[in-house]
Amino acid sequence: MKVSKLNPNAASFVPTESINTNPSPPPSDHDHHRRRSRPRNNNDDAVVVAVGPRKNSGKVWRPKTMLHNNIIIIGSTSTQPASSSSFTTLMIKNVPSRYTREMLIEFVDNFCKLENDHDEDDHIYSAYDFLYLPMDFRRKLNKGYAFVNFTDARAALKFWEAMDHKKWDYFRSPKIRQIVHATIQGREALERRFRKSEFCCEFEEYLPISFCPARDGSNGLQSCGTNIGRVMIGSTNNY
Repeated sequence: MKVSKLNPNAASFVPTESINTNPSPPPSDHDHHRRRSRPRNNNDDAVVVAVGPRKNSGKVWRPKTMLHNNIIIIGSTSTQPASSSSFTTLMIKNVPSRYTREMLIEFVDNFCKLENDHDEDDHIYSAYDFLYLPMDFRRKLNKGYAFVNFTDARAALKFWEAMDHKKWDYFRSPKIRQIVHATIQGREALERRFRKSEFCCEFEEYLPISFCPARDGSNGLQSCGTNIGRVMIGSTNNY
């Protein structure tokens, strides 16, 4: 019988793994699905709620920078009028898209006439000398906001208090008005901003307009409106 030669100095053999005499059965489909399921924690039933101001329509105005003909106009985020406010130029937000400049002029005219008829003893003359309703020239709809400048800061404050957070009269719109003060203040400053602007539109009623004398709701025939800027396709310069 042939005997193999062994190294007498070799280390003794020690097994590193034990032999499992009772192997586990292969996983079932149920176990496989259970392992892949997301672990449940105490927050699984939590509801995520957005925090912040909310309108009745569910649409919240988010202030943003607006660029028109290389002119930046920024609406203020302030939402509370102050009795000592010196602001005369207001920004009207959430304007229904089908409102036209004519309709907005009528809207402000009605306010001025009502205030002037009722408040003769207050010596506060409600009148405005500038209005601008930015338009989407392609869709022929407004962009949802407008600017109006009153000749008296007290009249602007009255407009703010009377018209803020109210519904619009036309189109059954669910939008709620929001009135804030504009960053650019005063008719002269507004006219400087738009005087050299070119508007790529067909209609001059899409342009900003200033009034002389200021409109007070009862002098529409005497108040002359002049468009600010110019259209690339247009006819006259007067409103």
